[in-house]
Amino acid sequence: EYVQPYVKAQKTDDRDAEAIAEAATRPTMRLVTPKSEAQLDLQILHRARARLVAERTRLTNQLRAVLLERGIILP
Repeated sequence: EYVQPYVKAQKTDDRDAEAIAEAATRPTMRLVTPKSEAQLDLQILHRARARLVAERTRLTNQLRAVLLERGIILP
């Protein structure tokens, strides 16, 4: 969003890098602070939990579909 005005032509890696470098030299550019180790660890835990929940839901739905094919209906 902030780099877009500095892109000169079609999207290539070289032009993107040049636009980022140009935008970074501007005094009004807002920079992102790096995350701390604790924040990164917490983010890893949240992502792992979300993946486990999604996998559990996927497996449950698959088992219900197999049972439904056999005539066993679960709520």
